[in-house]
Amino acid sequence: MIMEQECQVSIRAPTKPETAKVTARATWIAAFVAFTGTWHFGYSIGSVNAACVPLTKFIRMEFEDRYQSNVSSEFVDAIWVTTSSIFPIGGLFGSFVIGPLITRFGRLRSILFCHVAVVILSTILGLSKFCHLPELVILARFGLGVTSGAGAIGICPMYVAEVSPMKVRGKFGVFVGTGISVGIFAANTLGLPSLLSNDAMWPLLFALTGVPSLLFIALCKTLPESPRQLYFENGETEKATEVLRKVNGIADVSSILNEMAKEKKCGDSRTQLTIRQIFSTRSLMWPLIASSILAAAQQLTGVNGIAFNMNKAFVEAGLTFQIVPYATMAVSGSVIFINLACAFLTEKYGRKSMLCLGYSLEAVSLLMISIFMKTQHMSAMLPYMTVASSIGFFCGFGLGGGCVTHVIIPELFDQASRSAGMMISSAVIWISFALCAVVTPYMLAYIGGYTFVLFCILAVATVAFTAWRVPETRNKSFAEIKTEFNRK
Repeated sequence: MIMEQECQVSIRAPTKPETAKVTARATWIAAFVAFTGTWHFGYSIGSVNAACVPLTKFIRMEFEDRYQSNVSSEFVDAIWVTTSSIFPIGGLFGSFVIGPLITRFGRLRSILFCHVAVVILSTILGLSKFCHLPELVILARFGLGVTSGAGAIGICPMYVAEVSPMKVRGKFGVFVGTGISVGIFAANTLGLPSLLSNDAMWPLLFALTGVPSLLFIALCKTLPESPRQLYFENGETEKATEVLRKVNGIADVSSILNEMAKEKKCGDSRTQLTIRQIFSTRSLMWPLIASSILAAAQQLTGVNGIAFNMNKAFVEAGLTFQIVPYATMAVSGSVIFINLACAFLTEKYGRKSMLCLGYSLEAVSLLMISIFMKTQHMSAMLPYMTVASSIGFFCGFGLGGGCVTHVIIPELFDQASRSAGMMISSAVIWISFALCAVVTPYMLAYIGGYTFVLFCILAVATVAFTAWRVPETRNKSFAEIKTEFNRK
């Protein structure tokens, strides 16, 4: 059992928010790490949905050639479900290596190792057709899930939060969600049948997963290590000071260092807590509960269950097969613009307000989707209203759960508990992701449009919990956020 630290920080350095600047270097670091680090996560979600038809044909053809007999549709469907759902299962395994990775190698080198793995796995995906092995697709998607669980959802948001100046921490944190959305949109665009989602080109569609990782590997030497890691965990104050000067655009960073020194006095921040220790520390109970609920809500309101089955849902809503790919593009493309808007709104209105707004819009849109799907026979326009409601849902996701979740969860933990807290919240995200991805197709098959009513109820519950228990973290230091939780 760890001795709890009751450290109240009530005085903020008055010059810090006013003197720090949004420098081009800080923007480049946050945007580059976030976009390259999360691309493969979003792209892996979108590409498997876009390549559904040619990939299932490949699975059927290869197994029929292998066994010299026809294979049932049920068998092909089982392989397809395994191919799509193995990704979040890999993500769950990846979440468990976040702590060991950053403890041994640090934030930046851990991200680099993830990118090297992505390049290797993307190559395996691209070669699967030529090797006549559908199993390679499953293996590579499992590996991409591991790298996404460790890097995209765990270490990248942590790094971005720690390297960003406080007054733009929310704005830069939104880059994480935007990178995921860009990956999904790129996969849906390149996955049009006229481009790469066809029998000849789908291996190239999958192989492109690793292109941003090659760019990161080439330019990683231009990036600094997290200044908070240098100060708290490595004890390298001079290096931390140098990085803080560069990312904040000021020569005098004494106020920032003083704030970090106050935080350090709250506990031994050089000692990283384990998962067992974080569960046994009373002062971390509410940060852990809040982060876990927000992590689960991001997935259990249906986002990836809908994304994986969007084409099927649009067909059942009454759209023709020719229109469905473009409807999917419209939905995923709209999220990018919402994410960019969220970058400014999050700093203006705060994390808590954006979460409540986003999940409220999700709830209304999910209810509308359910109504329109059940009444599609009444008007030829109702299927298009389903598409409009889907865009509304993903806009709500982009405003709240999609981006702000990755901003606020690293902020809820102090330096000593952040790596263990990110491991737990990342594991919750991936368990919820896997559950939603596996269960949603069966829910759509058995209860149809009522599936979205259940998601709606969960979205409303998330709004209620956020309003009741989640503190506002905008323009607050990590020590002040801890104080706010202690007060609550």
